[in-house]
This record gives sequence, structure tokens and C-alpha cells, in this order.
Amino acid sequence: MEHHNIKKSEQLALLSLSDVTMTEGETPNLLEGVTSDQDSILDYSIDNEHMFTTSPDLTDESTSNDEARTRVDCLVRTNDPKEIAKLPAGEYNLHISAMHKSKPSVRKTVKLTIVASADYTKLTKAVNKANALDKSLYKDFSKVEDALDNVKYDLDITKQSEVNAMTKALEDAMAGLEYKDADYTKLNEAVNKAKSLDKT
Repeated sequence: MEHHNIKKSEQLALLSLSDVTMTEGETPNLLEGVTSDQDSILDYSIDNEHMFTTSPDLTDESTSNDEARTRVDCLVRTNDPKEIAKLPAGEYNLHISAMHKSKPSVRKTVKLTIVASADYTKLTKAVNKANALDKSLYKDFSKVEDALDNVKYDLDITKQSEVNAMTKALEDAMAGLEYKDADYTKLNEAVNKAKSLDKT
């Protein structure tokens, strides 16, 4: 577990809290920018309360079962970015806690929104194709290298057009490649040698 020790004033509290939005699959530091005004340890947990739904099939007289029952689950219990990356798109509660040896712990909650990632299928295919090319065979490989340098993998579904544009730029750069002229040095030497022979 990663701990953040903060020294400020005497009263234990949490400061600089606000709702968080991230892209699906990211591993952000959700405690970045969060401070406490006392020497304390900061940690967090995440639950899916915002996606809780009740079943219309259940009544007060009915008996709930595992298939019909809905519940709120604590999905991430410690400061673990790898676990955050596994969460699907949706809205969650982000509970941030400040703990101190001699004072009661404090917990505050903000909303964590995870936005679906853009579709990188075609772009990834184009990147793999470009990386497999032998750039020494081409007259000018710089446009392909520039297109590769401009690839960004952290865009959400609302930026799909940007991902599509990156894909097109890379594909166009590869389509415009021209092979270098073949090396005729040894062939020319052989031709000249052949011409110098006495054919008789």
C-alpha cells in the first residue's frame, strides 16, 4: 500500500477534494493533489453505488435470490492503480480517508467517472505494421516516424475522431513510402568486365 505523509496544521481534515474523471484502463494517482492539514496517512477505496439498481420483479413479500438481488460492492480497497485499470466505464464512489495515530480518521467521498476508451484496434494494427518495416529500404522514412511519434493511447471514446485521424495519417505515410534505388555497383563492375573480354 502506498502512503502519503502530509504535515500541515493541527486539525485533521481533507483538502482539495473534487470529482475525478479518467479513461478506462488508465492507472492514475487518485491521491494526486489531495492533502490533509495534519500529519496523516491518505488512502482510498472505490465502490459501485452509483450503478446500483433495484429489480422491478421484487416486492416486499418476495424472497430475494442471488440472481435478482443487486448490491453495492467495494471494488478497490487500497491505493492500487492496477485494480483501478480493471474497472469498466461507469460512475463510482471514491472514498478518500485520512488516518492519524492520535485523532479519529476522516473520510470524504467524491464521484469517480470512468469514460470508455476509444477504439484503438485499427491504429494498433497500423502501428505494428509500421514498426515491422525496415526503414533502411526507403528513401525517406521521416513521415512514418512523425506519425508514430504523434500516436496517443490515452484518449476516451469522445475523442474517437482523433484516433481515426492518427490512423489515417500513419496509413497515408506508409502508402507514400518509396524504395531506394537498388545498388548497381557490383553489377556495373561485372558488365564492364564482361565488355572488356575478348569474345573471340
